[in-house]
Amino acid sequence: MIFVFLFLLILFSPYLYANEYNVRSLITQHGLSNNYVLDIAQDKSGFLWFATEEGLSKFDGVSFRNYYRNTELVNSLSGNELNCLHDDLKDPILW
Repeated sequence: MIFVFLFLLILFSPYLYANEYNVRSLITQHGLSNNYVLDIAQDKSGFLWFATEEGLSKFDGVSFRNYYRNTELVNSLSGNELNCLHDDLKDPILW
C-alpha cells in the first residue's frame, strides 16, 4: 500500500507545485506618475490604482493614465500627494 502511495505521489508531483506568476516592475518610464508608491488598490473592474507622491495612476494592464490636482475642476483630487486608497464595496467609488 505504501508503495502505491509513493508511486502516485511521484507520478503527480509536478501537479502539486504552485502556479507560476509573472512579476514585472512598473516605473515612471512605463507611465507611472512617481516611483514612490504609497498604496495600491484594485477596483471591481480589475484596474490597478496607485497612490503616489505626485498623483493617482490607473493601470489597465497595458498602460497608465495619470490624474493630478486641478484647481479649475470641482471633482478633482484635493492634492497630488496621496497616502492610501480604498475601493468601496457597494458603490463604484475609489476613496
